[in-house]
Amino acid sequence: MDFFHGVARHLEPDIEVWFYSTKVKVRSKLSRMGYTRASLQNDHENFAPVPANVIAEILNDKIIASSPDRKHLLDRLRCHYDRLGSLLDSQRISAVFLWNGSGLAASVAVHIARAHGVRTIFGENGYFPGTMQLDPEGVNYAASITRTIGQEYLGTVADPARLNHLNEVIEGFRHGRSRGASPPRERVRASWWAYLVDTMIGFSWQRIAAGRGGTKGIHNTLSDLPDRFVFIPFQVRLDSQVLMYSPLVGNDMRKFLTVCREAVRAAAPDYKVVVKPHPACRENYSELMREYGDVIWLNDCSTREILEHASLVVTINSTVGLEALMLHKPVITLGLNFYNVERVVRHVESLDDLPRAIAAALREPVDLERTDRLLYYLYYHYFTHASRKDHSEASYRAAADKLRSLMDQSIHSPSPTGLGEYVRPRQPLPLPIGS
Repeated sequence: MDFFHGVARHLEPDIEVWFYSTKVKVRSKLSRMGYTRASLQNDHENFAPVPANVIAEILNDKIIASSPDRKHLLDRLRCHYDRLGSLLDSQRISAVFLWNGSGLAASVAVHIARAHGVRTIFGENGYFPGTMQLDPEGVNYAASITRTIGQEYLGTVADPARLNHLNEVIEGFRHGRSRGASPPRERVRASWWAYLVDTMIGFSWQRIAAGRGGTKGIHNTLSDLPDRFVFIPFQVRLDSQVLMYSPLVGNDMRKFLTVCREAVRAAAPDYKVVVKPHPACRENYSELMREYGDVIWLNDCSTREILEHASLVVTINSTVGLEALMLHKPVITLGLNFYNVERVVRHVESLDDLPRAIAAALREPVDLERTDRLLYYLYYHYFTHASRKDHSEASYRAAADKLRSLMDQSIHSPSPTGLGEYVRPRQPLPLPIGS
């Protein structure tokens, strides 16, 4: 939210940004930033029922998996549906911006926006350092680029100066050099009361127990890596990427490791398997670690360092796959992602094909020309050079320019307005950004 508050300054005054959130801390921060609450129609707790077919369209696998309390989930859905529906009915909307787009509020907003013929714009972290993905259709596999990338990247002609800069970016990644990122000019905090209420709402013993999770007893270090190994990076179990775009192994990391381990043993028995749990995942894989004593587990070293030594990377659809391409490592994917490009990545559509794919990937050299052409295309022709961690004016401006260009593709009205409960007073043209 702090980043897009900065982006808003580069969209004003012709485009105004409104925010929508039901979270207490977010609403407190918005108020302190100078946004005032717009009036809401039907702003009450007795929300009208939502048709069953609409509920089915809104709920995705991630929402269902993340919300075990079905009644609470449907109550939240009705709240968002009523409030967002009232706002779209009462306002002239240009676009709805959503971060990732797979959460409940975002999924409701997407459904309502498309029902009203309103453009959607989706955002997500970019796959290169200091980049952001902004797309009119979705992020990662759901992005518009998925349909076109296989042909478009081949026609890209590299500019020598740009190519040199990209090589510097990749070299910086290879050596673990972080790109300079500016902090916010001022940090706006929510009120102490908002923090207290948020803590009370979110308190549960189950959440405390989950926070203490994670795999115990991983003592290996980089020095324990063998000369030849296949790297298996785990992903977050409730991440939308594996819940929605992993048809072969789903979000089951046990199954993921099992099929990969068996395939490596069949295709390349002299190669070891190295696993790293995702740093944001609190799942406990200690039992799995004991069961597969021949697998090397790493936790405290960076993924980049493991990639440097890896012979091959097998991933579902993680960003680690593209990071491996940056280091010219062979990559096999079991899930769906926009970088599943023929002759750059080996995408497996059946688990029966995995041993053959591993054998071929270890035997045949990486197509460096196509890989570098793909990386160049993504860096300069798709990703936006902005980051939520970078609060520099250049980062704000790059995001604002991209949002403006995506809006211009569909704006025909001279006076669009926006969507959200909080709006800067007396600003003319709102663009909605979901939070």
